[in-house]
Amino acid sequence: MKSKLFLCFLVIFFAGIVSSYAAKVFFEAEDMTVVETEKWRVVEHFPGWYYGFPSKGKMLAGASGGQAQAKKIVKIDENGNYKVWVRYLDILPYRGPFKLSIFQKGVVKGEKVFDNESLRKTDEGRKKWGDGFGQFVWDSFEVNLEKGDVEIVLTKAEPIGVSWVTRHIDLIVLCNESNYQPVMADFIEPLYLKVRMGENHKYPCVIHVFGRRPQPPWWIPHSNIYKTGIVPGCYTGYKPQGPNENFLVAGTESPWINITSFFDVMGDHKLELTAMQEYFTGVESSEFTVFLSNTPSDEGIFKKFTRSGKGSGMLLLIDLSKRDRIISDLEGSKDAFEVAKKLPDVSGKRPEKFPVMTGCAINSSFYQPQTVGNEIFVLSKLGFNGIGGYDEQYYKAGFTKYVGGATYFHLARNGCLADPNIEAINSIMKSSAEDFLKRGLFKDDMVAWSQMDEPGSVSMEHIVKCPVCLMVFREYLRKSGVKPQDFGVSDFSEIYPSDKPEDGKRYYYTALYRNQVLADFFKIGTDILKQYTPDPRTTANFGEYLTYTGNMLHSGDDWFLIFDTGGLTFGWTEDWLNHSTTYQLCGYRTDFLRAASKNHFGMYCIFRNPWDTQAKVSSEIGHGAKAIYYYNYGPYYAGIDASSHNYNLYPAVSKINHAIGDIENFLIDASVPKSPVAIFYSHSTDIWTLKQGSSIYGKERMGLWLILRHLGYPVEIITEKDIINKKINNYRIIFITGSHVPAEVTQNLSEWVLNGGVLVAVAGTGIYDRFNSPLPDTFFSIKREQFNFVSEPGRDYFELPASKTIDFVKLVDSTAQETIEVICGYQKMKNVSPSETVANFSDGSPAIATRNYGKGKIVFCGFFPGLSYMKSAVIANRNKIQDSSFSDCPPEYPEIIRKIFSNFISYSNIKPPVITNNYLVEANFLEGSKALIITLSNWSGKSIENLDITINQRLKGKPLSSQNQIKSFESKANQTIIKMSMPGAFDFIVIPK
Repeated sequence: MKSKLFLCFLVIFFAGIVSSYAAKVFFEAEDMTVVETEKWRVVEHFPGWYYGFPSKGKMLAGASGGQAQAKKIVKIDENGNYKVWVRYLDILPYRGPFKLSIFQKGVVKGEKVFDNESLRKTDEGRKKWGDGFGQFVWDSFEVNLEKGDVEIVLTKAEPIGVSWVTRHIDLIVLCNESNYQPVMADFIEPLYLKVRMGENHKYPCVIHVFGRRPQPPWWIPHSNIYKTGIVPGCYTGYKPQGPNENFLVAGTESPWINITSFFDVMGDHKLELTAMQEYFTGVESSEFTVFLSNTPSDEGIFKKFTRSGKGSGMLLLIDLSKRDRIISDLEGSKDAFEVAKKLPDVSGKRPEKFPVMTGCAINSSFYQPQTVGNEIFVLSKLGFNGIGGYDEQYYKAGFTKYVGGATYFHLARNGCLADPNIEAINSIMKSSAEDFLKRGLFKDDMVAWSQMDEPGSVSMEHIVKCPVCLMVFREYLRKSGVKPQDFGVSDFSEIYPSDKPEDGKRYYYTALYRNQVLADFFKIGTDILKQYTPDPRTTANFGEYLTYTGNMLHSGDDWFLIFDTGGLTFGWTEDWLNHSTTYQLCGYRTDFLRAASKNHFGMYCIFRNPWDTQAKVSSEIGHGAKAIYYYNYGPYYAGIDASSHNYNLYPAVSKINHAIGDIENFLIDASVPKSPVAIFYSHSTDIWTLKQGSSIYGKERMGLWLILRHLGYPVEIITEKDIINKKINNYRIIFITGSHVPAEVTQNLSEWVLNGGVLVAVAGTGIYDRFNSPLPDTFFSIKREQFNFVSEPGRDYFELPASKTIDFVKLVDSTAQETIEVICGYQKMKNVSPSETVANFSDGSPAIATRNYGKGKIVFCGFFPGLSYMKSAVIANRNKIQDSSFSDCPPEYPEIIRKIFSNFISYSNIKPPVITNNYLVEANFLEGSKALIITLSNWSGKSIENLDITINQRLKGKPLSSQNQIKSFESKANQTIIKMSMPGAFDFIVIPK
């Protein structure tokens, strides 16, 4: 579309009215004439990798193909100097240069090559345009034009072949005003708003404007609507004694206000309109109508929304590209209400004791009663008993579980956690705590007190440059018991932090300090809260790096240290598991958090498809979670990351939540029994692999965990500290992976194996000590060659399946041709006899060896079986027929690896507490004072007709299933066998004591 404006345009910006006259012509790049359409292509907006929106939802893309032209002829009505503005995508790492030429009467009047370099290469540029991977930018050049036709020609500049993410052109503007700076609101059909107060409105007020945008900048700016117009900022100017002449009162209205500049050209924007007298407290009740118009007059009205009763505000969901679909919160809530009304009844009951929460942004102090009532009905029907925070109206409706909180991370001076503003932190924490205390909210219904979402410590680079950190770092060293002589100096004043691994001990202790400073910062808030309650339950939601990169310390949040030092007292993490092998790894994250928090923790369960959501919830409860928080209900018209409009989830969520309510009396004091099987977590390895994009050892640990779970064995996570303190005597078998192992760990493990333990290690384990010094090539008497690192595993679902096959491993005593891939790295052995060899590499050298070691046994795998296990599963998942399963998880894993590991475990002579005859049905065992509970998660995505559940102890009580009919139940010797069908994703089986 060509738009021509001889602009006498009215811009209403907050309180000021600015008129400007200019000649301006603009058009969409995708409307240019293109002959070779495979070389300049029109592409739709495709979100997820760049910020912002193309002006009409489309762009002209020219990364592929050879040289080609795009042309447009426009008419200029005035002679003069013009600025030619171009809006295009700027991609920080990549360039896609293109040239724009201006012709009149066949003569080039001006031209410029754009995107030769990023407009965001400087701090100033990033501040102006944004620092995301891709951002829209404006760039320009000047040209002198005569009245008449102008031909605009777009071509590709060298290099012609560029990355597909570059060379996306959106909009071209010609303007003869020298000071003009284009803004997207100039090219969008205006949207006008007017507010009229109802006749029953009680309070003189302003209508405060705020809201959330779909992309950065995230926030619609604060402003206030008066009888005379709109003014930027929070301050209202309210005078309690009056007069408040410009305030809106019953029966009055505002003028028409152009609100176009608040919005991007498309995407859902949440516009909050709050009746208030002083920021930021809304009035107790309000009545007003909001009108939307395409013109600054009543003739253009196309929507109106009215609210009345308790609460101060209204929310509008606005997408400028879909104006007919603009709705208020009331309309948004009605859709879910109608769906929930039609949900079938399910067995069980809504939980009352066990916290089953989700986020709901609809609070009763802002939203009108009918909106609140609709959401209360929906969430009650779905079986929730908490909405995140405390709300009295929800509490009375059975939403008795809540999370308190106050965050103070913004009160670190200059962003340094070692330099907290104690006075300000005290103020904000005490204010929040005193409010909680006054309202009587420090009680068992409070699940936790949140201090941060996805926390992270300061960077290593910050520590090196920060004078405060230098001082605190040296004090940390003193308290750690190290001596200056350990660093080759005579005084602590000579020791400097380092972010360079080649600096050995200084780098190691800098990383430890980085972890400590975060734990200490958390402890400030925890200690303050202890003044108000003996059980503060302070928490923070730990991010995904444990499974995303395989390195828990990626952001400096050492879960174990934080809880060991009292930084926090209640664990919390999330199970997004983006790009991971399987959602079953939610149990891996849960096991880590259970070990770190010593059984005091809850889990964010991220909504996925109905089947996998149920399986995750059941698994996380089975792994010991004391609370479940589904992330996130929303609702979509008001919250973020919302799933409220995914109505396919409703029956599944209602079903499992009511099942939790059915067993909660047994569940509330149940816990995970200790397992004799452990996996070692190496802090030292994570420190020395911080600079890697992904950790071989962390990802291998995930694979080992999956193998063990598929064999039915629960897993404990143990640390260097556990082994150094000799807290491993109750373990029968330990799996170890990690390049860096402290000498004390090796020594104590050696003693443990000599006394009868079974130790299973993989390639590259224990090749360095905690300070990155090489260790002897003999690992528990097995001599090893140098470790060969080939590649990082990358993301489970992308780089891992593409990882190069280095070699193959074949079992010695197998007649089958089945082999195991060797990927990412390997390590061969020197002194292994044929009788000790379990499997060989393709050259006949030992790949897996076992050796007696005192009363125990050493098993060494010269490759990464866990990575091989996961790679095979991901490939199988990619290749499966997508409608063949209700689950997005892999349908199969290589049996040969499970057989090998089953043999390893047989050396320790232990049996799983509970196991099924289908390895993709995960059975977890909980023990309470009144009953034993088995949680089942069916990761196969399919109905299972004949499921056998074997419990390796004799039980007296009769098992009761919350979901399925038990076909038979038999106890004999030291076993109990339950037979049933499992058509769904989960089940809870209760066996009374």
